[in-house]
Amino acid sequence: MKTPKHIDREMVRFILDNVENEDKDLFILELIEGVNKKIKTGDSTALDQCLAGWEATAEVNSIPGCREGTLESLEALRKIGVIK
Repeated sequence: MKTPKHIDREMVRFILDNVENEDKDLFILELIEGVNKKIKTGDSTALDQCLAGWEATAEVNSIPGCREGTLESLEALRKIGVIK
């Protein structure tokens, strides 16, 4: 996965189109925090990490059945105590 160096409108649209509604607010908050940090300090690390992480989530969610299968697997691991 490439690390973005700028905000790409198409990437943001892709993310918004492929994350759950309850996650959209969190994405926007993280995006704003990353932009603010970039403006104040010139450091784009937080912004780049936000975009890369959410893009990866959106890619998984864009594959039919992938998100549901992943969530089912995580729940099974929780039930047997492998993860909390």
